[in-house]
Amino acid sequence: MSKYIISDSALKTIIDNSPIDDNQKKQLAEDIESLDNDQRVQLMLLLRDIYALEDQKNQELETVSRLFS
Repeated sequence: MSKYIISDSALKTIIDNSPIDDNQKKQLAEDIESLDNDQRVQLMLLLRDIYALEDQKNQELETVSRLFS
């Protein structure tokens, strides 16, 4: 059992800020509704890690771009 509780508003924020189109956001919201809290926590942690990796990649690309410009 998870020590976290993921609120619907937190999930809505994650979905709204996801880099996917509106149809995918709607499908994601529907899929999330069927998850229990532990599954929601796992999803949030995975999304956090994915977004952190995406940010890191973007920073590294920016650094490389500056080095070669």
